[in-house]
Amino acid sequence: MSVSRINKSEVVDLLKYVGKEMIANRDVFQELDARWGDGDLGNTTKRGFSAINEKIDEWSDLSLSEILKKVGTTFNRAAASTCGVFFATSFIEAAKEVKGKGAIDVATLCKAMKAATQGVVDRGDAEVGDKTLLDALAPSAEAVCEAKNQDLSLDTAVEKAERAAAKGVKNTEGMTPKQGRGSWLGEEAVKVQDPGAKFVHLFLLHCEEYINEPE
Repeated sequence: MSVSRINKSEVVDLLKYVGKEMIANRDVFQELDARWGDGDLGNTTKRGFSAINEKIDEWSDLSLSEILKKVGTTFNRAAASTCGVFFATSFIEAAKEVKGKGAIDVATLCKAMKAATQGVVDRGDAEVGDKTLLDALAPSAEAVCEAKNQDLSLDTAVEKAERAAAKGVKNTEGMTPKQGRGSWLGEEAVKVQDPGAKFVHLFLLHCEEYINEPE
């Protein structure tokens, strides 16, 4: 059965599930990020999502928009970092597009992901092709908006977003990074996938898992 929308309580359950799975990927992020420099993305991910999962049940009286904003700011406070800043930016900008809504459908998700993408572009002064998380986030947002234009269901839109993000991560192999510490690491940075793009892909992968096979 297709899913047309998810309400506030379902979004909270999704975020709990995704948070648990992202924490379980700690070693994946650590290993990948180690090839770029400090190798701390796994620890950052664990701290950020652990903080969210500790607090999220306290936000039950908040609106859906307020919850999304809390998710972003809580992650960044618990795991202050480049990843934390962009995660917070994404969720704060997405929250603006959800304001006044009690559920997320494909049209709302399209607006939210476009806003998140633009927020990262503006905050990081980056663009697709710079070998950053945008190489996964931007095509996934486009995939959701294409699904909206085709009147597809939410579960199908998220599946398409995950596939677009996976392709985006793969495309970062061989790219020369133009932002952050990767820009001065030379040939080694060219060979490896971008950790931020991988973060986006796995986040969407676990969203897709939850929506299509909710526990």
